[in-house]
Amino acid sequence: MNFSKHFRIVHNKQFLKAVAGVLMVVTMLPGEANAYTDPGTGTFLLQMLLAAITGSLFFVRALRHRIRMLFKRNRNSSDIEGESRVNSRLDG
Repeated sequence: MNFSKHFRIVHNKQFLKAVAGVLMVVTMLPGEANAYTDPGTGTFLLQMLLAAITGSLFFVRALRHRIRMLFKRNRNSSDIEGESRVNSRLDG
């Protein structure tokens, strides 16, 4: 078999979709499971899921802040001095 012909077959979109569909069906078929999971395992998995969601929210928040700072217009020195006066009034 010619390598270039094989390469075109494997990278054909319909072929890849068919393989993905077959893999999804095979993974969803019921099978016999001779295993035991203690009640703490479910709680641990839930904790990992919540930690992943919380971490991703903090990451997106920090990324959003960096993007805003990148596009924020440069302030001149009088704006910065005025802001420092306001902050000193609030602090003390």
